[in-house]
Amino acid sequence: MRKWTAFIASLFMLSMLAGSLMLPAESYAAIEPTLKAKAGIVYCENTGEVVFTKDEDRELQPYSVTKLMTAIVTVMHTPLDKEVKVSAKAASQGGSTAGLKQGEKVTVEQLLYGALVQSGNDAAFALAEASSGSVDKFVKQMNKTAKNIGCKNTHFTNPAGISDNNNYTTCSDMLLIVKIAFDNETIREIAGTAEYTMKPTNKSGVRQYHSGAFKLDESVYVGKNGQWFEACTTALGCEVNGLNLYIILLGDTQAGRKTDVKALLKYCTEKIDGVLAVKGGEKVGSVHIRHGAVTKLDVYTANDGYAYIPTEGSRSLIKTEAEIYDNVYAPVKAGDQVGVYSIKVGGEVVNEVPLVIKESVEEGWPTSYLGISNKAALIAGIILFIVLLALLIIFVVRLVVMIKRKRERKKKAMEIARREMEEEEERSKRGWTV
Repeated sequence: MRKWTAFIASLFMLSMLAGSLMLPAESYAAIEPTLKAKAGIVYCENTGEVVFTKDEDRELQPYSVTKLMTAIVTVMHTPLDKEVKVSAKAASQGGSTAGLKQGEKVTVEQLLYGALVQSGNDAAFALAEASSGSVDKFVKQMNKTAKNIGCKNTHFTNPAGISDNNNYTTCSDMLLIVKIAFDNETIREIAGTAEYTMKPTNKSGVRQYHSGAFKLDESVYVGKNGQWFEACTTALGCEVNGLNLYIILLGDTQAGRKTDVKALLKYCTEKIDGVLAVKGGEKVGSVHIRHGAVTKLDVYTANDGYAYIPTEGSRSLIKTEAEIYDNVYAPVKAGDQVGVYSIKVGGEVVNEVPLVIKESVEEGWPTSYLGISNKAALIAGIILFIVLLALLIIFVVRLVVMIKRKRERKKKAMEIARREMEEEEERSKRGWTV
């Protein structure tokens, strides 16, 4: 009886184990993170889908993320090279500043760097005055623009995001603003700058501006942070192996913002299925190493490369192309990038994988300037030596043979002469005797 009981129990355990192994894929789905932020949203630029939300319609202050709307309105209406004279009102703004002085002459482009990289409130006010003539008129234009792009729960009271309960937005609305801002070439470039050197002006020497957005994660390529004491906000563009995400957080804390970003990146990379377009370590061709001890090396992909396509998209849209650099000069080290492997969806590049070499190469002998490797030069030298040695041997043999033949001819001639002399002597003797 005990044996049967043990047998049945074993079968039960095996069936439970088998059942667990056969659970549907949804059982292993990514688990949504619990954020410190009061509201958040994540948008996948590749697929055009919102992949995470938390209280996305809750009205909260954006703080300095407001400056993205300031940049949009400015770029729409004001030339980048326009010279601006900083007013007393702009220069007097407190909090985070770009260090502008009253009467300082700067360009709109420099002010955009001051507002988006350094998060200068003074730069934002200077932009407002340069674009619309007054801060009040500019704020009206900000609200009009927000309404025009579809924002339903957004209202601005100042161009810098200085704390004001009437300066509010939602994650859903801010996503609309972020899409337009990050899609603009000028704003994307400036907000994608981690460090900027402000050239000397009539009122100041060189200044260094630093963006705090890039400190949140190594995947950040464009972004704007906001902060008012401990309250924090952020709007980021992040890229993880071809997966492009816009992350917006409102009502966060200084301590929680970084962990929230990392948690969302982990969640989204697990949730969004990518198509493996190329495996890491795959050989894709060879590169010519100019002036190298070795003139040709195999080229490999540095890592896996993925493409992310919309749900309704077809894998046939994915194309790949390897570009290997022409001018690669020795010396080179193993791991050096010598090209790029582009992954395209519908003709647009969505991911790039570095192409690398796995061997180091020192500068070659003078023959390398003719495209001949040290090994080839050595082999050629050995072959040339053997050929010259063979020619020398042939020459010596022929010389010996020639000398030997000459000696034999001389000996034969001497023998003939001796015989002729003996015959002559014989004839002489016979003539004498007669």
